[in-house]
Amino acid sequence: MTKKIVSVSLFIFWTILVFLVAVGFLSFSKKSGQSLLPSQSKNTTSTSSAVVGNTSVLTKNYSLSEVAQHNNQNDCWMAIGGKVYDITSFIGSHPGGERAILSGCGKDATNAFDSRHSQAAFDLLPQFFIGNLSQ
Repeated sequence: MTKKIVSVSLFIFWTILVFLVAVGFLSFSKKSGQSLLPSQSKNTTSTSSAVVGNTSVLTKNYSLSEVAQHNNQNDCWMAIGGKVYDITSFIGSHPGGERAILSGCGKDATNAFDSRHSQAAFDLLPQFFIGNLSQ
C-alpha cells in the first residue's frame, strides 16, 4: 500500500512540475515572440535547428532503425508522434508498471501511447525528448 501511495505521489508531483514548466514556457514564448520548440521540418538530414533566444539549437533526427537499437530496460528509446524520447530513467516510475513500458522500447509506440494515456502522460514527454523521427 505504501508503494502505491509513493507512486501516486510521484506521478502527481511530476504532473504538477511539468504543468508549471509548461506555463512558464508559454509565458516566455508569448513575451519573446519566439518558440522554444524545435522546428518541425520534413527534411531527412541528421539535424534540424531551432532558435532559443539568440542561440541556434541543433536537434538530431533519428531513423526507426536507430531507435530499434535502444530496446531494453537499460537503454530504452521510443518514437511517439514523430519525436524520439529516451525514457530509460522513467521505467521504474511508470504507473502502469515496468512491463507495460518495456513493450514499447525500440519501437514507434505512438498508437499504444495514444490509446492508453491521459494528457498528464503527454505533458511528461518533453523532459525525455532527444530528437525527431526522420521519415
